[in-house]
Amino acid sequence: MALRRALALMLAVTPLAGCDMDRLLESEAPTRLEAERLQSPTQAGLLLNGAIADFECAHGAFVAGSALMGDELEDAQLAAAVWDWDRRSFNANPGGAYGTNVCNAQLFGVYTPLATARWTADNLLNRLTTEWT
Repeated sequence: MALRRALALMLAVTPLAGCDMDRLLESEAPTRLEAERLQSPTQAGLLLNGAIADFECAHGAFVAGSALMGDELEDAQLAAAVWDWDRRSFNANPGGAYGTNVCNAQLFGVYTPLATARWTADNLLNRLTTEWT
């Protein structure tokens, strides 16, 4: 029995012995961009595509939300996540989904996606007219 425990302990500790303990919790996120890399005028196309994507997402959420509130669409999903929108009894107060949720959540928001799209476009316009000229 003691031999089994010693063997199990050795098998558990062996992978850690080959690790650099200083870098054990470090990670790289290759899908994330560093902010400094976007400061260059060569990235204007990327920023423009991001602004367009933000607007398309916000527009889709706005159209769907407006259609639910105006009875153009009807909520027929089983989870009834947007029943409040369909009944026009949703929470539009600060902290409610209408104002704070992003556009690709199940209970999508309208204000935050529109504000994000506007900021992204304004940021790009500011860079094009003042910083990169």
